[in-house]
Amino acid sequence: MNAVLPSGIESYLKEAGFSATEMLLLRKLVEDDSLTIRELASKTGKSTGVLDQAMKKLMTKKIAQKNIINDQPRYSINSLDAVLRWVKDDMNHRKNTLERRHENFESFIATLKVDKKRPDIEHYHGSDGIKQAYLKLLESGKELLTLTPILTLTEADPLRLFRVEYFRKRQVRKIFQRILAPDSTLARRFQSRDPFEYRRTLLVPETDLPLTFEKTIVGDTIACFNFAEESACFLRYPDLANAERAQFESLWAKQLNHDQSGNSSAPLLTQIPLQTRILSSLREFVLSPRSLAIFAILALLSAALTLGFFEYNRELNFQVLREKVSTIAATGVLQIHPEDVEKLKVEEDWHKPEWARVINTMKKIREQNSDTLFVYIIRKTANDSTKFEFVADSHSLNPYANVDADPTNNVDLNHNGAYDSEDYLQWPGQPYDTAPREAFSAYDGIVATTQFYEDQWGKMVTGYAPIKNASGSTVAIFAVDIEASILDQRGRETFVPIYSFLILFLCFVFVRLLAWGQFMTGKTRMSGR
Repeated sequence: MNAVLPSGIESYLKEAGFSATEMLLLRKLVEDDSLTIRELASKTGKSTGVLDQAMKKLMTKKIAQKNIINDQPRYSINSLDAVLRWVKDDMNHRKNTLERRHENFESFIATLKVDKKRPDIEHYHGSDGIKQAYLKLLESGKELLTLTPILTLTEADPLRLFRVEYFRKRQVRKIFQRILAPDSTLARRFQSRDPFEYRRTLLVPETDLPLTFEKTIVGDTIACFNFAEESACFLRYPDLANAERAQFESLWAKQLNHDQSGNSSAPLLTQIPLQTRILSSLREFVLSPRSLAIFAILALLSAALTLGFFEYNRELNFQVLREKVSTIAATGVLQIHPEDVEKLKVEEDWHKPEWARVINTMKKIREQNSDTLFVYIIRKTANDSTKFEFVADSHSLNPYANVDADPTNNVDLNHNGAYDSEDYLQWPGQPYDTAPREAFSAYDGIVATTQFYEDQWGKMVTGYAPIKNASGSTVAIFAVDIEASILDQRGRETFVPIYSFLILFLCFVFVRLLAWGQFMTGKTRMSGR
């Protein structure tokens, strides 16, 4: 036949319990058509006795056969079909064996179900045991029916932190809780928090519910909690659980009808109230780590938006100030007579009547516009067109009035909190070396500084307008200053409500983080115990 035994069949035969000697005989019989025991012994190195026993097993399995040729017994395998038939028969045998085992297992399970109707008691002790028992109640995923006396304030409950975590687990798993409790002041306070706790509480007369421990029915289990002794027990007894559930539903329906007797339109509790679902979900969200991340993101976003609005509002207010000083300068310059200005050239000219006329006009303009700090006139010097000098200033009717030896008689013009050289008044021809570049552009028309600039008199935004004579030539520049602090003042007035909201929001986030830290610390302590 000169065939080779396939590896798949060889592997299967090993799993089926064929010995190494049987596998060796099969391999040699597949390679040669027929062999005697002695020939097999010479090819395999095994003794004839061992080979004879192995051959008898193969013949019993009807895989090998014996033929007498020339008065000598020779053994052979006619084809691999004999092996395949044995494999098929073996598979059927295994299948029948598995089916019988499955039937036996089903009978065993049925026996367990019968036994399960018998009461099964499980005990828990200590604070950790009570917590473990509470968490075990959630494994069924069913509604919790609880009868409990309310004996302590929520704030004084030693399991307060655990109950917060327990509420979150119930709410996430959508396990609603209905509670019957004896009517008392503490119970009414407990009932008021129902919408936030994913539960519904009905209060019954104490005579109808004389309880000293807490009892919860869920599935086929009755769980009892004795907080005074710090113990809990589970009684798994389907018949008793069904009876307790029926009694609970009867008392619940009776009290619900009593509570609604004054309000015939009030619906029965056929589903969880919308208010409870919304408020409980909101509370669970606020307690979750996810809310911390969202609040932190919102806080950063609020701060960024506030800063953005502040900068935008500041720029907007600055443009308003520029327009204002430009308008004041444009209207004020119309009240200045160019011929009076042209007569004020040197320091001694402050004695001229034109000086008083110009000063009084500018003072009136300054007083009519409350935000203005300085009103003055400047011009390019005769010798150097890149420099400016003062012509007149609205504060300088007497240019020497602010250099009195007695400081109490002097005026802090730039509001820097001290009287110094910057508060000296101006006279005609006094140098002005810190004029901004926009002042040079004012010879061609009305202009305002494009940003705040700072000199010895303070930080300002200035509007300029040219003073032209009868021939149209610019003889000087009329200038109006508004202090930069006006911009900050307007910004504060605009942003007070926004600042208040942002501060309150950040305080809320801080308190929330503090509460979360205390909650996590409590959880860590509970885990450590």
